[in-house]
Amino acid sequence: MNVEFYQKKIKKYQFLMASFLVAIPVIINIANQAGLDTWKTSVAILFIAACILFFYQTIQTCKKVVEEACYQLTVGSKVYKRYHAKRPAEVYFIFQEGHRYYYLENIKNGEKRLVAKDKILQDYDLSMSVEAQA
Repeated sequence: MNVEFYQKKIKKYQFLMASFLVAIPVIINIANQAGLDTWKTSVAILFIAACILFFYQTIQTCKKVVEEACYQLTVGSKVYKRYHAKRPAEVYFIFQEGHRYYYLENIKNGEKRLVAKDKILQDYDLSMSVEAQA
């Protein structure tokens, strides 16, 4: 399971969904100017709405997979601090797991942190750590 793949997929479908939402009034305007029948315009809008619903469902499914990956980490798993422009990557390992928290320790300097399980995706990259477990 590659978390990064699902995160990219979420971004792609969010872009498509936003594009289709913007396309609805544009298509209605073009159809009105072209003098198309109301039923033809309605069919086109229903098709676009079906596509938007498909994109939404795909996004929700991908989010669920990514969220489940957060909760599948175990003691000894490595997580990687997201890269910043001026700071090198930091590697942490989970040394203890609580009900809603992970206790992380920096491999280089021994710094310890408490991170909520549902918030770990905001600051840490799990893609390498989840692949290693699979």
